Amino acid sequence: FWSYENADHFIAPCRPLVDYYRRHRQTIRHYHDVGNLWSQAILETAHCVNRTEILRRWFSSVEGPKVVAWFDSSFMEARHAPSTFREATDWYADLRRLADEDPRLRMVIKPSKEAVYYVADDPGQQWSHPRAGRRLLEVWEALKNHPRVRFLDRRTDPSLVIAVSDLTITFPYTSVSAEALGARRRAIW
Repeated sequence: FWSYENADHFIAPCRPLVDYYRRHRQTIRHYHDVGNLWSQAILETAHCVNRTEILRRWFSSVEGPKVVAWFDSSFMEARHAPSTFREATDWYADLRRLADEDPRLRMVIKPSKEAVYYVADDPGQQWSHPRAGRRLLEVWEALKNHPRVRFLDRRTDPSLVIAVSDLTITFPYTSVSAEALGARRRAIW
């Protein structure tokens, strides 16, 4: 399982991860605990942006409920996929219910892929499944129309999103929560 980790040099974000990898069979010769570059980017971004201005751009009011950032990862219809379209659609439907039920939250949603990736009729697109993708996009549209939800596109810097949010949540597998935690920001994976 760990055979892919056969580098001469392994760069890790923290000492516990180095210790973890050392307990597994691989041929890494040198470990370098250097911290997390993306966590550093979040810290630098937090120092040089105006949170009030960003929130005013994203929402009609700066004052108000907490801002929760939601990041997803790749979804695909494959036999052993870590997360299928059904799971993605259910997750986004749950976000819509949460937005409806809890007025204490504002949501910033940063999908990992643009909509076209999920509905393209190109067999070369590994995460495209036009029928299941359309169902997912219907739920996205419902969320986009919610007054306390803001969908962001791929050009939006994740460091900015984390820097101005009160909490970062990722689903199902992505490094964003770890990067947020490395920057001493609240996060759930």
